[in-house]
Amino acid sequence: MMTHECGLKKIGISVATMVALAALMPVTASAKARVVPKEVQGTWIHWNGDPNSGWFPREPRYSQLHLMKQTMWFSDGGVYLNGKWTRCGAHTLKLSNKVKKNKTFTLSKRDKAGYRTVKFNDTASTINQLKVKRVRVNKKSRLRMKFYENGQVDSKKTANAFRPSKTWLLNNGLVND
Repeated sequence: MMTHECGLKKIGISVATMVALAALMPVTASAKARVVPKEVQGTWIHWNGDPNSGWFPREPRYSQLHLMKQTMWFSDGGVYLNGKWTRCGAHTLKLSNKVKKNKTFTLSKRDKAGYRTVKFNDTASTINQLKVKRVRVNKKSRLRMKFYENGQVDSKKTANAFRPSKTWLLNNGLVND
């Protein structure tokens, strides 16, 4: 028969062992702390206006979404000049759990339709939310984007963005050699 002192000692040793083992186990990252999935990473652009509209008379107008591993920036109405995309005042935002003005953005998991929601608050853009989904159009990879202004979806603003290749840039006269 066991005495109370012996039983308490064994329980104390068991608890201490469990605490020590728990401290040695690797810590896994939370589900919210993640990276932008590779399927949507990269530079995506779409045509956003007529070059003869007077906004930029000689240069085509594009919306750009730059999604990297942990950062992004979005510019609605940028142009390609001297081998670079102009940001039109857009800020580089970091992936986070909360949206902070001009500092962070959030990225949701896929919804039932396959879209991921990108929420951000950048003073350089009237857009504050995008729904993005990688699709195939004419056997080419595209990023379908749905635009939200002030929390409301704009049904007229849905675009299939593409990744600009060096050939595309050359063919459209956007590379200055």
